[in-house]
Amino acid sequence: MRAGIIDSEVNDIWQVAHDSGTDIDGDSSYTITGLDGNADIEYRLITYYVQSIDSLLTLTFNSDTGANYGTQYIFGTNTTPSSLRYTGHPNLRVNQSVSGSSGTICFGDTHIFAKSGEIRTALNINAGSISGTTVPRITKNGFVWNNSADNITQMVLAASSGTMLSGTRLILLKKVHNDGMKTGTLTPNKIKGAWERIYDSTLSSAATSVTISDLEGDTDCVYRLVFRGIGGVAGVNYYIRYNNDSDSNYGNQLLGGVDSTVSASRSAGAGVYIGATGLNLLTFSDNLVYIKSGYERTTLSNIVAVIDGTTVSYLYLIGYSWNNTADEVTSIVLYGDQASGLGIGTHIELYRLNL
Repeated sequence: MRAGIIDSEVNDIWQVAHDSGTDIDGDSSYTITGLDGNADIEYRLITYYVQSIDSLLTLTFNSDTGANYGTQYIFGTNTTPSSLRYTGHPNLRVNQSVSGSSGTICFGDTHIFAKSGEIRTALNINAGSISGTTVPRITKNGFVWNNSADNITQMVLAASSGTMLSGTRLILLKKVHNDGMKTGTLTPNKIKGAWERIYDSTLSSAATSVTISDLEGDTDCVYRLVFRGIGGVAGVNYYIRYNNDSDSNYGNQLLGGVDSTVSASRSAGAGVYIGATGLNLLTFSDNLVYIKSGYERTTLSNIVAVIDGTTVSYLYLIGYSWNNTADEVTSIVLYGDQASGLGIGTHIELYRLNL
């Protein structure tokens, strides 16, 4: 229930600074104004970009379109991993398309360190040109804006060609850094514009699956699923399903690292992969989901798998699509591909963004 949500700020949480809503249609650019990067220090930009033609979604600060941006990135396209660098660039590419036609989707997450005094830096992950169960590319970027002096007061997001179609949504979160005296205790999980933890469970006995029910995906729009899995059997893969849809309606593009080997792959299957491990070993993942109906639902997953002592066996970055565009998501089912694969101590948290 959302009654009584406090419209306030609480120190050291992420809170929405701007939400475009879903009314963008036919605009080539979108400007977020009234920012104070020196006060906010950190931003997190979530971009769900519906493109009219194959194009990039770019970001500039303070309308600076000079050759003042740089990028080092790695990406996976089908079975090909690649790495590139750009210097002296006029913008940052927060969503990168690949042969995307009208109506295809790019989904991105960018963490920006905004305070002046040093050149500004950012980390970005994005999945490009999603259609049905096909996710053509997954990309991870390291960004820099070489201006160290000017306070960030504005961000401009622009389609490199064509326009942003209806369904596009641009959400900017800020990290709240209040230094004032605490005068009371706020009721937890009731802060407007903040992440609210709506599910929190640590397993006291092994399980094959866990269901998070009574969700309102069309109202919530954005979820974050944090998963720390402990293997209940000797070798298990973990997945999530929306509304327990067990058909092969999920597609992905993967970029992975195993020791000194990097790889890429594309596939479709019956769930969203979120980790793997062995008996009494660990896996950990952080998964960002845009869940509102009307378009394909998208997931960005950061995963470390099969952790044993000081050995981290696998690192994965995966962009996912669920091709059901119509049904509101009312449940998420997390499961292992072997019986009792979710071991004792497995921890699951689900957050919604109070928009």
